[in-house]
Parts: sequence; C-alpha cells; structure tokens
Amino acid sequence: MTDPTQETMADDDLTERMEELLRTAAMFQLLAMGFAYPAEGHHATVLERMRALPSRFAEEVLMAFHALRGQWEAGTEHLEEEHCRLFQGRKLVSLHETSFGDARRIGGQPVELSDISGFYRAFGMQLTESNPDMPDHLCTELEFYSLLMVKQAYAMDQEWAEEEAITADASGKFLELHLGRWLTPMLALLREHGGESVYVAWGDLLERVVNEECRRRAITPQPFSGPVPLDDMQEDQFTCPMATTPPEAPEPPPGNL
Repeated sequence: MTDPTQETMADDDLTERMEELLRTAAMFQLLAMGFAYPAEGHHATVLERMRALPSRFAEEVLMAFHALRGQWEAGTEHLEEEHCRLFQGRKLVSLHETSFGDARRIGGQPVELSDISGFYRAFGMQLTESNPDMPDHLCTELEFYSLLMVKQAYAMDQEWAEEEAITADASGKFLELHLGRWLTPMLALLREHGGESVYVAWGDLLERVVNEECRRRAITPQPFSGPVPLDDMQEDQFTCPMATTPPEAPEPPPGNL
C-alpha cells in the first residue's frame, strides 16, 4: 500500500525542482536582455523584468543582482553609446564565443559555430529573420539555456522521463562545452574597458549566476585563455547608430532565437 506521506513529499520535491528550473530560466533570460542592444523602451522593460524576478537564489547571486538593480533603477545615461563603445563595430569586448579560444579550439570558428547551431536545431530553435546574428552571440546562448530550463521543467510536469533526461543532458553539455568556457576572458575584457559602466555590474551578475549553475550541476568548464587574434577581414561591420542620426532607432542586433 502506498504511503500518502511519501507521495506528498515526492510531489513537493518535484515541485521544488520545477520551480528551481523556472527561476534559473528567468535569470538567464534577464541576463540575455541585459546584454542586448538598448533600443527605445529597453530600460523600462528590463526594470520590469527585474522587479518580477523570483528572489530565491544563492546569496552571492542575490548580492550581485541587488547591486545591479540599484544602478539600473537609478537610471542609466548614454546606455546606447556605451553599448556601442564596448560591444559594437571595432569592439573592445566581443560578445561572440568564437572570438575567444586557445589550443583546445582545434577545429576553429566554423566547427564551433556548427556545433552550437546543432544544439539549437536539436531543440527546434532558430535565429529570427528580423534580428539575425551569429549563433555564438552571448544573448543567443543565454536565451537558449533559459529555454532548455523551461523545456526540462515542462517535461517534469508531464512526467516525460526520457525527454527530461535528454534536455538536462543537453543543457549540461552546452554549459560545459560552450557557455561556460568563454565567459572568463570576456568578463576580464569587460572589467578592463568597462570603467563605471553598468555593463560591468551585468558582468558580475552573469559570472556569479553561471558559477552557481556550474556548482549546482557539478560541471567544470575549461575556460579559454583569451581572445583569438583579430582578423580584419572578419571584423564585425555593424555601425554604431549613435555615430549618425538615423530616421529610426535600430532593432537590437543580438539575442533572439
């Protein structure tokens, strides 16, 4: 005979695990928004998402989040110019994974991009035509990880054990082989060039969130040593919209699946 108490405990444990996945998804989605191009209305939209974010995170994550939120609520001047200065054109800080590497990256950019795209295709994800960008962009990778958390939570709710296991395995591999490998050198550049920019606070939160996720999942990515040499023929041709006076604000280039 089944013990009702044990059933209740099992249900409570399942609910907690699902809520944890959804909290993680919300945080990664917020981070993707934070590094996206700050088009008109961006500041208010991000602030609204911040205020709706669940508060049950590790202490170090919450400390970084509250520091960032304080800066964001105080207002951010010249956000567009700062995004352009750091991340666009002849960027000081690349938000693309394949801008970083070392001897472990034997196959080069085409192989890495193909592998990342393979993850997306396996879960039915594709970049939108309205905001196309390389699949290795930070915002796209963060959104993908967020969506995998949602998919895993849904599989749990539906009691789809195989689908849950596949999704969990894919997110772990993506964290270990891609997202977790290049943030260390990218964040070092951001801190070097970011000055008092609010993007340094976004970087601090990103680092703590990813580190906590790796700790929780017992994953140890092998970080790249630094940026790969710049190839001027491959240089990003994006022109900062603040350099001219366009008739309309540009769509944010990165981040949508």
